[in-house]
Amino acid sequence: MFRGPESGTKTTLSILACVKYLERFPTMNAIYLDVEDKFDPSLIKRFGIDVKRFIIPIIENAEKTIDYIDKILRKPRTGILVVDSLAALCPQIEIDASAEDQQQGVAARELNKLMRKTISAMKAGYIHRGWSPTVIFINQERYKIGSWGNPITIPGGEGQKYLVSLILRLRTLKPGKEDHIPEDAPLAKVAASVVKHNFGKVMIMGVEYFFAMKDYKNLKAGEAMDTEFLWRMAQKMNLVDEVGSQGELERRGEFYHQLKKVFCETLEREELGTNLI
Repeated sequence: MFRGPESGTKTTLSILACVKYLERFPTMNAIYLDVEDKFDPSLIKRFGIDVKRFIIPIIENAEKTIDYIDKILRKPRTGILVVDSLAALCPQIEIDASAEDQQQGVAARELNKLMRKTISAMKAGYIHRGWSPTVIFINQERYKIGSWGNPITIPGGEGQKYLVSLILRLRTLKPGKEDHIPEDAPLAKVAASVVKHNFGKVMIMGVEYFFAMKDYKNLKAGEAMDTEFLWRMAQKMNLVDEVGSQGELERRGEFYHQLKKVFCETLEREELGTNLI
């Protein structure tokens, strides 16, 4: 699950995940459920998506969406599915009723049903094919009114937090002078933190990186300029040893700002090759 405030690159990162999946598995399809109806077609051109295998269905309400997800995940060629976003799923009862009527807990019950049916469909894929599709849920963040403690919450109840395997919180930051990034550069400064991780150790502290929204100089759209990227770039420029000792690995954080400045200055001179990663 990708969660976070608005303009946190959640949609962009999920589409990029579809791109990488389609590149790795040329016989599979990617399903993108644009519940919010705000998909940007230019992203297809930026990231080079195979439109024949990138399917964007249009579904009316939450109930039909849940049934569609359960059905499509059982198809043998469905490899990755994105739901953008859970907060925008509208139950049929809200469509039929008047806007002044209150339906407490309807969305939470629908989302809990979605999670259970999704897990069942993924298990069916593992039983019959030996592997399960990849499912990415996107959700927004809201603020509780008049609550104690952390006021940030996500719409749709607490059930979704327990049934997903990974929760990644994404938010954009305003670049500072220390980042040495030109104002017109199509680079988004993103702060990412792992809230839940069933596959390994949870990293609550998170990481910051620059994400290329479009092709810029020698950076391709979708590439991330983080500590690992800068370290490889430093090796290419012979600023550090190719192998690197344990001590150098521990000093990567100390080198980050220095390498970032060198990298941005080199970008302006266009002295780097294109195959940095």
